[in-house]
Amino acid sequence: MRIKKTVADRTTRDMPSVIGWVSADTILRGKIRLVQRWGIWFSVEGDLRFGSHHQMLRAAERLILRTKLPVRFSQGFNPRPAVSLPCPKPVGISACRELLLVELDPWAEGDVQWLPQEILRIVRSQALADMDVIDAQPLPPTPAYRPVRAWYDMDVTADESVILAERLAQIHKLTSWQVLRRPCEDKSARPAKSLDLRNFIESLELEGGRLCWQSVPYADIWARPAELLGFVGLDERADLARVVRRQIRFDPHIETLQSEGSFQSPN
Repeated sequence: MRIKKTVADRTTRDMPSVIGWVSADTILRGKIRLVQRWGIWFSVEGDLRFGSHHQMLRAAERLILRTKLPVRFSQGFNPRPAVSLPCPKPVGISACRELLLVELDPWAEGDVQWLPQEILRIVRSQALADMDVIDAQPLPPTPAYRPVRAWYDMDVTADESVILAERLAQIHKLTSWQVLRRPCEDKSARPAKSLDLRNFIESLELEGGRLCWQSVPYADIWARPAELLGFVGLDERADLARVVRRQIRFDPHIETLQSEGSFQSPN
């Protein structure tokens, strides 16, 4: 159904930008209800860490549909549940605190206000194997949550620590950390390109038997953990399974947006 622009403008003219998504059906009813956006944090380990981003997203969609929560669907001929993973996880690594965004339909069950404990209990009941649902908190319906920093680490043996300490001492003296990014197997026709890891890695050090680093995007590109492992002299494939993504920071900063919760960012 078409809506005259004057009607939409008159209805939403003075509404703040935090409203985010307002449906045409909501405007026609003469009321405005905010989409209930929820952040669900979960960990990934075991065989589940080998799933691709596409597989993880489809698994998350099926998980949320099994919960029977009134999830919002996109409009059109192929409606999809409003579920997203704003920071794709590299294949093969574990993760401690991944973020799943879920939008609930505000008109589905009247004025039901869900509590974090209820959402957490319901989602946990349908969680996949090798997935631990940690927390659930309401989030403002801002347009997007953009990842701006990620923390990684991996356990290393005593012998590896000695070798890595020498290697890191040499690396930190370099002005450029050049690596060659190879195309994926299904895109082998594309040429490899050179990247400077110094643009993507803010810190790289050994701490208490762990190799730790902070990764940031550069020109909307992220360094792959395997690229860093190969650069410091580790095996890009065999050692990748030991890598853990500990934390992700988003813009806007979720810690300052939550009304309450246990979310804490590393120092």
